[in-house]
Amino acid sequence: MLKKVGDVNCSAHSLDSDKRILEQLKEENHELRKRFEKKEGEVLGELLHDLLYERDKYKSLETQLDKAQQKIEELNKEQESLIDIFAEERDRRENEETNLKKKLQDANSTIQELRDKIRQLEKMQSSVSNQNVEYLSTIRKRER
Repeated sequence: MLKKVGDVNCSAHSLDSDKRILEQLKEENHELRKRFEKKEGEVLGELLHDLLYERDKYKSLETQLDKAQQKIEELNKEQESLIDIFAEERDRRENEETNLKKKLQDANSTIQELRDKIRQLEKMQSSVSNQNVEYLSTIRKRER
């Protein structure tokens, strides 16, 4: 019977030891969970921070892109406006050139007409002059 009492004592001692080990394991488990949760919180915090940083960076880049697109649209409109202005100026110059060419052609025609008239007058004058000379010659011959 002593053996049984000893076995119970051994079992009780073993049971106490097992309880302590179990409590120690529970406490270690609890500590590990706390550390894990803390680490998980830190990692999640870092990830959240990184995510927010990337989101802000994305928004900033999106804003820059929008501004760049607006600037491109403005520049395209300005370019189209300048093209229209240059086209109008070119048309105006072409019209002016056409008008000046017509005036030059008219002036050249007038000059040619005047030259022709001068030649006719010179011929007439020469002819009259020759007739006058002949007439005077004839009159002088009669007077003699």
